[in-house]
Amino acid sequence: SIDMMGLFWAAIGFLIVYHLLSGFVGCCTSAVDPDSTKLDFLIGYCLGFWDMYVFKVIYLSLKENRTELSPYQKLVQLIEAIFEALPQVILQSVFIIKSWNDVELRGNNNIALVTTSLFASLLSIANKFTWIDRECVVEDAKELQLSASKPFVNPWYVLRVIWRFSFVTLRFCVLSLI
Repeated sequence: SIDMMGLFWAAIGFLIVYHLLSGFVGCCTSAVDPDSTKLDFLIGYCLGFWDMYVFKVIYLSLKENRTELSPYQKLVQLIEAIFEALPQVILQSVFIIKSWNDVELRGNNNIALVTTSLFASLLSIANKFTWIDRECVVEDAKELQLSASKPFVNPWYVLRVIWRFSFVTLRFCVLSLI
């Protein structure tokens, strides 16, 4: 049977670590500004801890007229992927695998919801790692590059995204089966 309390406390532990780290990132990114005060550090920490720091970095990006995500936005979302979505995927995978042997849980219709959430989390994580890949691949694979003639999309980019999604999915399958 499934130890639901163990899954619950593991999820709570990862959420606590995620919020503490987000607060730390909010505090550290305030240090970049030489005019920062102790209040700015405190506000940065609180915004990060309460998952609202992303609004500050979006505001700063709009203020700078950026067309792409700022490095701070990417950092906040990467930390979210690693410390919130990643443990969620592992815990959901373990739940799906173990609930298959439990008659009461298998009869419940929650598996479709858990599977959909699992797929969305995998897409989110793969997307964040695709951002990181962008800096490390050849120029042909960096952008989607839509066109009116065949091929309609850049095949190298599509191959890179499919590879990253497959890589992330296989890693989680292995971690869930351990």
